[in-house]
This record gives sequence, C-alpha cells and structure tokens, in this order.
Amino acid sequence: MGEIAKSIHISENTVKTHMKKIYHKLNVNNKIDLILQYGNFHIDKSLFDEKEKL
Repeated sequence: MGEIAKSIHISENTVKTHMKKIYHKLNVNNKIDLILQYGNFHIDKSLFDEKEKL
C-alpha cells in the first residue's frame, strides 16, 4: 500500500482506511477474500479508453 500512497501523494493510513471501506462495501475481509469472490470479474477496458485519450 505504500507504493499506492506515494504515487498519489497521500499517507499509507489513508490508503488503508479506504481499502477497509471498500472491503466492507464488497463484503470481504481481506485481499484473498476479494480475489476469491471477484477474481473472475471482468472489467471492460473500453470504459477507460476515453479517459486515456484526454
């Protein structure tokens, strides 16, 4: 999480807080639960293509 925090210029504790909130909303307890539950979830890359063009 340290790399994420550094790359967007926030504290590691802020990243941890947001991750806990995301886990709670997705009804998982940790990264492993997240992968097991949503590992096969496909995100359509085309949703991000427009943003990359800006």
